[in-house]
Amino acid sequence: MGHSHLMELRQALSRLALAALAALALPGLALAQAELPGWARTVFQEEGFVVLPGDSPGFVEAYEDLSESGFQPYVTADIVLYGTAAILDRTLGELESGELYERLADLSFEMARLSEEQFFMARDPIVKEAARANMAYFAVGLSLLDPDYFPPETVRNLVERELALIEEAEAGVFSPVMGPTPLDDEAGPGEDYSRYRPRGRYAEEERLSRFYMAATWYGRMAFALPEGRYGDYDLTRQALLVVRAIHSESGEWLELWERVNEPLSFFYGDPGDPTVRDYGTIASEVLGEDFDLELLADAALLEELVNRVSEIAPSHVETNELRGMRFLVRRFPPDLPYLYGLARSDLRTLPSMLDIMALLDSRTARDVLVDDRREFDSEVYRRMFETFDLELEDMTYGDWTRNLYWSWLYALRPLLAGAPNGAAEYTQRDAWDAKELSTAAAGWALMRNTWERHGTSGKSEKLQAIEEVACLVEPYPRLYSRLVEILDHTSDRLLEHYLLSTEIDEILDVERRTLERLEAAARAQNRGVAPTCSPGATARPASALADVVLSRTDAEEEIAFTATAYREHAAGERLVVGVGRPDLLYVKGPGGTLYAGALLSFYEFEVEGSSDDSDEERTDRIERGVAERPPWTTRFLVD
Repeated sequence: MGHSHLMELRQALSRLALAALAALALPGLALAQAELPGWARTVFQEEGFVVLPGDSPGFVEAYEDLSESGFQPYVTADIVLYGTAAILDRTLGELESGELYERLADLSFEMARLSEEQFFMARDPIVKEAARANMAYFAVGLSLLDPDYFPPETVRNLVERELALIEEAEAGVFSPVMGPTPLDDEAGPGEDYSRYRPRGRYAEEERLSRFYMAATWYGRMAFALPEGRYGDYDLTRQALLVVRAIHSESGEWLELWERVNEPLSFFYGDPGDPTVRDYGTIASEVLGEDFDLELLADAALLEELVNRVSEIAPSHVETNELRGMRFLVRRFPPDLPYLYGLARSDLRTLPSMLDIMALLDSRTARDVLVDDRREFDSEVYRRMFETFDLELEDMTYGDWTRNLYWSWLYALRPLLAGAPNGAAEYTQRDAWDAKELSTAAAGWALMRNTWERHGTSGKSEKLQAIEEVACLVEPYPRLYSRLVEILDHTSDRLLEHYLLSTEIDEILDVERRTLERLEAAARAQNRGVAPTCSPGATARPASALADVVLSRTDAEEEIAFTATAYREHAAGERLVVGVGRPDLLYVKGPGGTLYAGALLSFYEFEVEGSSDDSDEERTDRIERGVAERPPWTTRFLVD
């Protein structure tokens, strides 16, 4: 991707801003032309707003249609969330195909070299075989990153077999390199290689595809603790050899590992497992600093170390996820333990988005769970919910902002807490609370979709921040301020690890200033200051933030997606969430002026293991507007 691709991104964002300007300019358009469909007017008069299904593929098209119909622009929280997610996603893509790619390739090369040195140095055959397995492990990662790399003869056959499975990305079989694992009897044979298939942005260019496969390899292949019928310490021995190697040569490679793993941990989520550093700390206490390789043949010492690690290794929420060290952080949404705990009731096997939203204090989600779904009739569910609720109440600001995923959940909370003081009367309605639940749910789905939160780059002039907001803004200043904090934390984390380039810093700063304008506008409007939209005015809504999707040149491309939010492997079931064509929101603003904006439409599916529908087919139904929406959406959606 590099500098040129980031320049294209900047140009695309500028193009988006210009598109939004053109779409929402209302030269000479009489407000009398802005009328709702007759069958929606009753709801509008009763509630002060109405939400209707839309048929536009994306936000720009939706706003263009609304502008042509004479409606003033309403800046929704949905386009703010969508644009911010797009910028963060493209920032990560720039890092993954750029500096992080180079760092991971260098680290893989050095770890392959050090593992080979250990292989030749080791005298005990058990330790020597563990070193050989690590040679293959790092040779796989390096081969994925460097197509010109040629693995050593000692492990070439193993590496080639592993690479064939990764490139095929279909089978569920034992890994040739890592072998059987402690949970194979429970979750099926070995690794699910379909997880290695690049999708979305990762399939767009070779470097991103290679980085994705290598990071997936290092994040999914665990040096598992011995559990169940496996009483040997082969994988633990390999983990300790990795620790011994990475701490050698004055800790140079440990520092390089941190400069790869820590930024990824910020973007990917909580580690979910003991890290290389955790293992290093325990190894130094049990085996000593710079321990002799032959100590790894001592079963008693390994048993002591395994017991120590087991104390800090969390039980995993997916039955086929192993406990033990992973070389790099895996994608681990930190709310998975909550979904897992709340799924284990006597009424169901799959959780729901409603569980998370209720924990984030959504009154509507709680009502649906209590009255419609009767989840709290289960004592198991009720106790688990209360436990998790207290845990979240005790979280500090530092806990909520420790990585991007937690920060995103923290940013969504103001949408679920009810409208702030001074907000328009229609925001006090139960139907409005249900609409905000849908927005927050779609925002949550965005973070579950690691593939497609952006679109094709376009070209235009230099990107500039919004200087003033001349339209009605959804009245949640705390949402905008918390998104600003996310940008600040992202900048700080990148700067800490020498990743904050001038180009990335400029783009983040432009969005930061735009969000600050939106926050100021929301606060002013909540104080009773009327928006300055008027016939003929030019308004730049939040869609001008950064959402590259909105700059697509192919009008037929859609923003719809589906993503797996939770897997129940024993029964083969999945919770799938998605976003479809934008809904259309109409509100009555100051002076009776009609405003309109676009919302993210939310979908949720419980997929059985025997289902014949593929995710592609499910996404297609969402794109065509024929997929069924969750029942609770009828609380605000007029269809």
